[in-house]
Amino acid sequence: MAVLLKRPRPQVARTPLARDAQHRSRILLSLDLQDAGEPARIGEPHPGHRLQRAIQAGVGPPRPAGQAIEAVRTARRQGATVSCDLNFRKKLWRYGKPAPEVMRELMDYVDITVGNEEDVQKSLEIETDVDVESGSIDIERFKSLTGDVLNQFDSLKKIAVTIRTSLSADVNLWQAVLNNRHEFIVSREYEIRDIVDRVGSGDAFCAGLIYGLSILEDDRKALEFATASGCLKHSVHGDFPLATVDEVMSLVRGSGSGRIQR
Repeated sequence: MAVLLKRPRPQVARTPLARDAQHRSRILLSLDLQDAGEPARIGEPHPGHRLQRAIQAGVGPPRPAGQAIEAVRTARRQGATVSCDLNFRKKLWRYGKPAPEVMRELMDYVDITVGNEEDVQKSLEIETDVDVESGSIDIERFKSLTGDVLNQFDSLKKIAVTIRTSLSADVNLWQAVLNNRHEFIVSREYEIRDIVDRVGSGDAFCAGLIYGLSILEDDRKALEFATASGCLKHSVHGDFPLATVDEVMSLVRGSGSGRIQR
């Protein structure tokens, strides 16, 4: 599916997806562990959702990693669903230990994890023969990769992996897969043209997936919602997804204009 992204006007959207998801789903967003002066806290003691980021566990020794692990333990005790974004950033990882040494311990408390094929390798030290640079994607290799991750972490229920093929600087193919131990789900593929800013598209995917798993009927609908959310982020300057739920659903239902309503 080709999506021509309309360059947005600078006004702020009425109801950003992340805010709407937080209010409607009572999602507990992760605290900023770069502020090492405050101990980690989890929100209200009710079933909710905590998103943990790999980069938050490694921004400096020694507290952030310990805070991250304590936070997800606390979330588990309170009955929250814990998701982990595996995004690995070499220049931000300054913990003093290799990322897999920290992240693999944290994964023992994670229900859902998200990343791309490189994040899986760098954060979890799980090798893959996936090659997105070749221009030809073999989906079966992603099925094998996600299966390997699930096999290594017994507590993990689901893993979603985003797939980006860069045809040029402003033309990308974008889709995602989800493995929930029972089925391997592949989203539709978007051809994104006239990209405004791809930074934050993974975050938009995470927000969309958390929202979809909390609100929508099944994992397939949640994955399609998340993939469309990440797709629309390419039309927004900056790293915050300003699309509304209605705008994402419009793209999911087949509208190919990619226009963000302002």
